[in-house]
Amino acid sequence: YVQCCVSLTGEASLFILRHSADLREECRFILLGGDDFTKNEACNIILRNGQSQQRADLEGWEVKENCVQGRHVTVAISPSPWLEHLKSFFFKMKVKSIKNEIQKCASVVFPGPNAFLLVIRDGCKPGKEHYLLKAVASVFGKEALDYSMVLSIRRPGEKISEPAKMKCVMKCGKRHHFLKDTDNNVQKLFMRVEKMTESKGSKFFIPSAYADFMETEFAPWEQKRISAMQDLLDEKDKRIEELKKELDASQRDCELKKRFIFQQKESRLSQQKESRLSQQKESRLSQQKESYVRKEDSGVEGTTKSKSYNSK
Repeated sequence: YVQCCVSLTGEASLFILRHSADLREECRFILLGGDDFTKNEACNIILRNGQSQQRADLEGWEVKENCVQGRHVTVAISPSPWLEHLKSFFFKMKVKSIKNEIQKCASVVFPGPNAFLLVIRDGCKPGKEHYLLKAVASVFGKEALDYSMVLSIRRPGEKISEPAKMKCVMKCGKRHHFLKDTDNNVQKLFMRVEKMTESKGSKFFIPSAYADFMETEFAPWEQKRISAMQDLLDEKDKRIEELKKELDASQRDCELKKRFIFQQKESRLSQQKESRLSQQKESRLSQQKESYVRKEDSGVEGTTKSKSYNSK
């Protein structure tokens, strides 16, 4: 489907949603944690507080999406009660009771999350947040932890913790990011997720249950999509070149037209000037002729009067 996205500059643009494996086109995150307020704050920061489109509530899941720095970003916020549920006794039994809910991690951000982001409030006493990562690993396998990272949100003046010593950070392979409400910091998060998935077989986590489907269906579809996208880009480049040539030709025609109009104007001005000079010349000649005639007439009249006087 097509949706409207708002860029960082505030300009609205049409964005065609694609289930892309390319992190430069699309990012899909699962936010884990036991504090709704902290997770929502992280979601708003990642989506740059934009006019995000919220999907229908999926049995406790809250899914939001927006266009951020040229990427289509989807953030799925997991149900907060999971943590309290897992903190009680009989962990394996508790995981089993919410296994179906955890398995929705893949479906709510199909074809799979680029990262599981465990959100914690920096400066607070470490709790049992690592249980959430442990539960994800229990359901999907330890491979899921290779796509995991801890996000810490710290407000100005709050105590600074040492993330390297936290159990949750250790479970994530010591991957940690201090999330700040700036474009540059969010860009760094995207880059860290890209770096995290560079050495993996896939740029996003694929549950084992979906592995065959992804190999036989999604991978060929993705290749066709990339090929089709390249064809569109090539066609776009070709059209741009054609438009440039048309523009150059149009500009040349416009320049020639301006030059022709200028020459016509100059010609008219020149003709008008010559006409005025000719009129002035004729006027002077006419005046000189009239003056000469008057003098001649005056001379003849004087001679006649003189003869008449002498005869008397």
